[in-house]
Amino acid sequence: MSFLRKHEQTIITIVLVLINFAIKGIFLSKNSLGGDEPFSVYHAQMDIASIIRLLSASPNFPYDFPL
Repeated sequence: MSFLRKHEQTIITIVLVLINFAIKGIFLSKNSLGGDEPFSVYHAQMDIASIIRLLSASPNFPYDFPL
């Protein structure tokens, strides 16, 4: 029992880290994009000329870009 008392903080930390890894492993294949992130990914996949043309129209795209 003294071993558990002596290493209680370490054991709790290790258990929490293992639970964290297990939960992240379960949801590893899930798409975790939210908010405006899909928009950013879409535009990041454009070619350089398109990105420059888009940014020259509005530097704060999409917030002040007329749609």
